[in-house]
Amino acid sequence: MASRENTTAADEDALNAAQVEFSLNPAFFAPRAQDYWTAQEQILKELENFTSAWFRRRHDAARSMVEARSRIASDAPTDPASVMREISEWQTGVMEQLAQDAKEYADMMARCAGALVQGAGVAKGEIDGEPEKAATPDKP
Repeated sequence: MASRENTTAADEDALNAAQVEFSLNPAFFAPRAQDYWTAQEQILKELENFTSAWFRRRHDAARSMVEARSRIASDAPTDPASVMREISEWQTGVMEQLAQDAKEYADMMARCAGALVQGAGVAKGEIDGEPEKAATPDKP
C-alpha cells in the first residue's frame, strides 16, 4: 500500500475532488452495480453448469470402475490379458473425461470473462459520453 508520505498536496486535492464527485453522484454507481450484478449471475450459472457436468463425469467414472472391477473379478483367473484390456479401457475413458473437463473449464472461463468484459464495454461507452457505442446484449 502506498505511503501518504509520497503523495503531494496536488495528489491529495485530486483524490479528494474525485471522492466528492463519486460520492455525490449516485447515477455514476447505479449502472455499474447493475452490470456487476448481471455479470455475477451469469458467472454463477456458468459455475453451476460446469460443476454439475464435472460431478456427472466423476460419477460415470466411478460406475465404470465398479463395472470394470466386476469383469476383472470374473475373468482374472482365466485370462490376464482381459484384465489388462479392462484396465486400459477404463483408463482411456477416464483420460477422455479429464480432457472434457479441461475443455469445458476453458470454455466456462471464456464465457465468464465475456460477462465481465461486456459490462466493462457498456461502462466505457457511458463514461466516454457515447452510449450509442456502448456494448449491449444484442450489440457487441
